[in-house]
Amino acid sequence: MLKSILVATDFSDRSNKALTRGVQLAKQHHAKLFLAHIIDDDQPKRIINAQTEVATYTLTDIAHDVATTHAIAAESIVKAGTPHITLAKIAKDIAADLLIVGPHRKHFLKDAFVGTTAERTIKYATCPVLLANNAAQAPYSKALFATDFSAGAADAAKTLYTLGLIKPEDVVLYHAFAVAEPIEKTYTQAAQTAEASLKKFASAQGFAAAKPIAEAVEESIPTQIHRTAEAENAGLIIVGARGHTGKTAEFLEQAFFGSVAKEVTSSAKVDVLVTR
Repeated sequence: MLKSILVATDFSDRSNKALTRGVQLAKQHHAKLFLAHIIDDDQPKRIINAQTEVATYTLTDIAHDVATTHAIAAESIVKAGTPHITLAKIAKDIAADLLIVGPHRKHFLKDAFVGTTAERTIKYATCPVLLANNAAQAPYSKALFATDFSAGAADAAKTLYTLGLIKPEDVVLYHAFAVAEPIEKTYTQAAQTAEASLKKFASAQGFAAAKPIAEAVEESIPTQIHRTAEAENAGLIIVGARGHTGKTAEFLEQAFFGSVAKEVTSSAKVDVLVTR
């Protein structure tokens, strides 16, 4: 169950989507809500000080309003630093069970080279990260969990089960399998193997009640994941990602955290939970 939730906000309408989901989850799980705003420290000190003063006043007011209106514990945190690194550190310092961020404003050239703040936060954070693409209207009623049966996928399943974001019977377990040539001779065997593996994975991870869907790879896997999520009316997609640490990874901005996870995150219309 969730005990501590961190919501990142830049006071925009986009980050309000993260806030509404954070409030909903905090009420549902009786968790404490932390609201964080990061001041970019790559600017003159006087500007940092001025922005910190305004942000502290604003976020304190928001936290008080949230706590009063929704009867939950809420605390504000304002720090200067590199956004994704500082957010990840705050999440670790407060032992957050979940970090929630809103959808990013797209800057195509910048995104292509260094990634979005959400993507970079996912790479650095040691806790699961929820990308809130929609304002929360209610608890999640259906989720699609994409699995490749790897150790990372198993860890993602355990995390999802531990967080209690959704009941196992409301989960769709999805796996896309490859078919070797000649397709007409190998499809049936590949499908049977995939279905058996999906059933075994579901049973081992406590999702025996989940709906299994295995299908052949016909287009990009992220596209198929989104299509299936829409068809199943899933408001949440769960994917596992690999994380890297160290000076080399930092130098490269940890540019790769799994192509499927990255594409799903960058093109999703529903919320996405990414675990490492």
